Order: sequence, then structure tokens, then C-alpha cells
Amino acid sequence: MGTPLRTGNRVLLTTTTTGTGTYQLSGSAVAATYFTPAEAGIPSGSRVMYVVVDSLTAPTMLELGEGIYSAGSPATLTRAQIKASSLGTLAVNWPAGTRFVFLTVHADRTPVFETDSSLLVSGWLRVNTPQNAPGSAGVGDQVGASLTPTGSAFLSSSTSAPLNVNVAINVGGNAVQFTTFGTNVGSIGTSATATSFNTSSDRRLKEEIGPVDPDLLYKLRPLRFRWKRNGEEATGFFAQEVHAVFPEAVTPGDSDVAGQEDPGFRMWAMDQSKLMVLAIATIQAQRKTIQDQGKAIQALQNDLGGLVKKLTGLKLL
Repeated sequence: MGTPLRTGNRVLLTTTTTGTGTYQLSGSAVAATYFTPAEAGIPSGSRVMYVVVDSLTAPTMLELGEGIYSAGSPATLTRAQIKASSLGTLAVNWPAGTRFVFLTVHADRTPVFETDSSLLVSGWLRVNTPQNAPGSAGVGDQVGASLTPTGSAFLSSSTSAPLNVNVAINVGGNAVQFTTFGTNVGSIGTSATATSFNTSSDRRLKEEIGPVDPDLLYKLRPLRFRWKRNGEEATGFFAQEVHAVFPEAVTPGDSDVAGQEDPGFRMWAMDQSKLMVLAIATIQAQRKTIQDQGKAIQALQNDLGGLVKKLTGLKLL
């Protein structure tokens, strides 16, 4: 993400720096109604937006850019990025003389309120978090939210303040709608009393291939395990093992164990709810077996009854 941008109210001072190097700033503001960066509360080391002109009344040269403000005697302002100038996008090669330095917000860094009252932000939108996006290093230690220009979102809450989603609590509705290329593929719905997790399952979206093999369930290995991170014991499966038997329930991850410290490393994951299909197929198969066995037992009982009658008749003779 880099050094965050900072700004302050009514910052205006001067510089006599020549050439295209780092600006050395005057120790005081231009007038009593203006401030230095330090007086405006801008920390040393902050990235700031600036405008430099050679005159307050009739400027002929200007430079608009972003730089790093550093407190000192004198304070300095580096030229990290030239966004516009009287030379196009080149740093101005200042001759001898006094220039005026404003710290101000540039138009391309300013949110826009649209006519429909929406807020348009050209870059990242972050609330109380330095994280750019999910997967950033240290993401588990952050609290806040961010939205990216491409639509991905990062939401994180401390353990003492869980995330709360309140959607149409009196009448119910979809708290979250998942779509891909305009097609609904799932949702998280709410009612006045419960939450439902829905995945796309309409028969009109599917083409039947065949039945599920119930014997697959017997190839899975349920086990007890201990989480390495905190030692907590639990029950479940290893995603890699399940993938070898029933890949539909698993989202494969990266195989390079050595790369686990990389923020973009993908662990293997699985949706255990998809194993319900195997359980139902196995129960149905077992039910048919039990029914068939019941019929066979009944037939044997009938045969046995007939034999008993015949034996009884023989004894009477």
C-alpha cells in the first residue's frame, strides 16, 4: 500500500529551492492565518499532495504532485510523483526566487458525490484498516473494512465485536446475493428468526449424468485431529484425502508446502455439506438392502412354516 496520504487545513509556506531536487521549506507559514505542516498536525514521513507556484496573484510556473514531508530544520518535501506542471508532467527546474507551497487535496484524490447521492471513489475505500485486500499479510490481525475498484471486499472484526448483518429483519430477504455473469448462483437469506445458506440447485440449470455411487462413503476416513495453531481438538477430514475420493466437495489449494508464508498461498478447503449426497445415497442403498433382506427373511419364514406343517402331518401318520 505504501505511505498513506495526509493533508491539513490551510497549509501554505514558501521555498527558495532551485532546480528539480527536494524542496526545503520555510520555517513559518506565509501569514498568521495559515499553518506549517507540523502546525496542521501532519506527521513527519507522511505522503502529501502539493501545489507549487511562483506567484499568488499571477503565476507563470506551477508544479502539482505528491511527495514525502519530513520535519526538520529545515523541513523538506521530496518530489515522489509529478502529476502535472507547466512542463507537462516533468519536474519544474526552478530558477532563483521564492515559490509558494500549498498542501491541498487534488481532484483525482477527491471522492465525488453523484446526483443520486452515491459516493464515487476512484481507488480503494478503506475504513480503519491498512489492508488493501483479502490475503494481505497480517490480515487476521486487522480490524476494519476495505473495498477494491475490482469489487472484492475485506471485512474483519475483533473477537469482542463480531460482524453484524441486519437485513430486512421484520420481513426477511437476502442478506447476500451471489451472482456470476448475471446469473444467480447462491444467497444468504434471513427471516425474522433464522438464516439460510442457499446454493444454486434449480433442475433447469442441470443435466443429469447418473446416480451417485454409495460405496464412495466407505472410502472416506473420518478422524480426530488437533489444529496446529492452537492445539484445539476436532473431528473431520483431510481435504486432500477427500479430493481423491469425492473431488466435488473439495477446492484444491497449492501443493508447495514451503510457500505457506506467502500471503497469496491457497490452503486446501472443502464443503462438508456436499458429503450429504453420499450419506443419502448410502442410506438409500442400505434401505433397499434391508428391504430385500426383509423379503428374503419373510420368504424363508413362509417356507419354514410350510415345512413345519408337513412335519406335523408326518408325525400324525
